[in-house]
Amino acid sequence: KEIALLGISNKVQIITESNEIHFFYNAINVLMITSREEPFGLTILESALYKKPVLAFRKSGGPEEILKLNEDLLIPYADFFGAAKKLVSLKNNSQKYKLYTDEIYNFYTVNKNQNNFLKYKEIIDSFIKWK
Repeated sequence: KEIALLGISNKVQIITESNEIHFFYNAINVLMITSREEPFGLTILESALYKKPVLAFRKSGGPEEILKLNEDLLIPYADFFGAAKKLVSLKNNSQKYKLYTDEIYNFYTVNKNQNNFLKYKEIIDSFIKWK
């Protein structure tokens, strides 16, 4: 309803929950992490697999660790105006977009090949309580 009231229905697409995560990542150009906390950064890693750049807030946990090579994609905490400016900047600069796309995919590939993601799994598993 808010989207309609703002008159931006033709610019916004709502993607509902789905188990077919590849449909989601293939439908987006950039992933914006708006979480106040993202300790493990799993959605960032998924996005990297699909070669989608990620914008995230500083001081939110995992994004700073994962995006440390892409400092330009880290926005001051809760600066939504800055995030919007960064999204527009990426949309208007195809070279920068490609650079970030390549860098995040390379991060994923290097860490996958070195089995670094097993460390993430171990940490996550330590927090899961099985019944």
